[in-house]
Amino acid sequence: MVATMVEVEVKVHIDELGRVVSADPLPSAIPVRNFLVAAAHNAALAWRFEPARRGDRPVSSEMVLKFQYRPASR
Repeated sequence: MVATMVEVEVKVHIDELGRVVSADPLPSAIPVRNFLVAAAHNAALAWRFEPARRGDRPVSSEMVLKFQYRPASR
């Protein structure tokens, strides 16, 4: 289904407990199939992180995750 390597970037918002509370796919310079964007979005929502810290206190944060899809090797 994937002819060449494709990258999907998703900006995630992480709460002070390390849970992803929202995920927003970022625009791509090349066309990307909707099912790949949806798969990256759904995967990002399932991630958990060690929360960012300000001093000794956990805080919310944001980061961009990069998902790479490659052609299946034969």
